[in-house]
Amino acid sequence: MIFYWDITQTKDMLTEGQDKIKETLSISDKISDILSEEADAGSQHVIDSWLAQNEQNKALFNKICSDNTIRKKIYNYKNSDAEQAFNNFLKARKQRSNRRIYYRFLSGAAVIAICFGFWALTRIQEQATQNLQVTETEQQLSDMPANKPVLTLGDGTRINVWGNNLYFKETEKGQKIMLGDSLLSQKEDSITADNYNTLEVPLKCDFRFTMSDGTKVWINAGSTLKYPAKFAADSRTVYASGEIYLEVAKDAERPFYVVVDGITVKVLGTSFNIRAYADENETKVTLLEGKIAAQINDKEYTLTPGKQLKCDKTFGGTSVRTVDPAEIVSWTRGYYIFKKARLQEVANTLKNWYGVNIVLSSGASDIIYTGVVNKEEKLEVFLRRLEEVSNVKCNCNGKFVTIY
Repeated sequence: MIFYWDITQTKDMLTEGQDKIKETLSISDKISDILSEEADAGSQHVIDSWLAQNEQNKALFNKICSDNTIRKKIYNYKNSDAEQAFNNFLKARKQRSNRRIYYRFLSGAAVIAICFGFWALTRIQEQATQNLQVTETEQQLSDMPANKPVLTLGDGTRINVWGNNLYFKETEKGQKIMLGDSLLSQKEDSITADNYNTLEVPLKCDFRFTMSDGTKVWINAGSTLKYPAKFAADSRTVYASGEIYLEVAKDAERPFYVVVDGITVKVLGTSFNIRAYADENETKVTLLEGKIAAQINDKEYTLTPGKQLKCDKTFGGTSVRTVDPAEIVSWTRGYYIFKKARLQEVANTLKNWYGVNIVLSSGASDIIYTGVVNKEEKLEVFLRRLEEVSNVKCNCNGKFVTIY
């Protein structure tokens, strides 16, 4: 028996393998950037594109972000005592530099190891996976939260929009509401610029949809967006509470306005995030792309990309600072990124997503936390990780969590 082996096929297989290795190394490096707080907009974009490719990549990313050994070492290094580091600056400078390289190598090596292991495993199981089909309906049922987003039309009709592709089409008479392939009917007398629809997103879930003008909207847990059934001829105005992220479609003849907590944000076409929960003391407007003008009373603040406007609800003070946009809008991509954030700020974010009340002791609230929280993992996973990397104890009793 004679076997023939195609040399060209062999070269193609080797080339494919080399390309896969290069891609794995590149992705590993970008994930290490995120874990060590060195990710720029380019790295974040690469990871976002990689995550969108398939569910296996998402599973791999979640596994890496949940690796407590890596997270603890990076956390301890990033949160070392600043005063002690300063007093020992000359002596420890070289040591800290080497340690940084070590942690960088440690996280990168672990990521690469997991990547290669996961890649090999998926290659072996590729054929078996094709036989394990889970229908979209079954996935929606298993992932469906107890509370669901609800759209209330101007005529009072309430519609459950969870698990459906919600989008709008603009017509001469107003907006056609599409839910998947279905057209939702509205009374003609309710389709006016003075009649508003309201989309409410409860705790423990988020939602995204496209407005009739092409503007893309992400609504975070515990948030509401109120918008007209028909945009006016000279402007587009919506009202928000909670947290929303918008990628506004350009329309020079109809500027886009977002009204929230006494602040009016004017844009022509841009991407920005607004956080204005009723139980939080600050309203934050963060610009990612383009240019916006925020009107507060009689004063106007112009923001450029990477800038955040903070407004104190109690005292009325305002300030503008530079932030990492990728951290601010990470919630739209399935996880939360915290970089040297006060634990109280972390708790404020997670309580809405998990639908719990979180109470911190005075000592715990000021602890500085750095980490990535996957929105698909249980709250208990985060609490265990928090106990491992900090000097706190966590007690979870139903919907009440105490950190002390």
